[in-house]
Amino acid sequence: MNIRALVHEKVLAVVRLRRPTAQVVTDDQELRADLELDSLDLAQLGAEIETALETPVFEDVAVGAILTVGDLTALCEESLAASKRAS
Repeated sequence: MNIRALVHEKVLAVVRLRRPTAQVVTDDQELRADLELDSLDLAQLGAEIETALETPVFEDVAVGAILTVGDLTALCEESLAASKRAS
């Protein structure tokens, strides 16, 4: 599974709710400052990512504490790896 592609897809889908013409997101973009996501957007994004990955990602870190798309990708990769180790 390509976690980076999945995260970018989910972030872009939420961004497009506000800006339908958005075409791409990059790892260095900040979720709040650059992409203008608010707390409801971030909650939706977190739920969609956890559903897609079928693993808890935001147990120890609130989605609102994640700064960039790249940070979110790294957290998802770490959570998925930890979930696999635990099983």
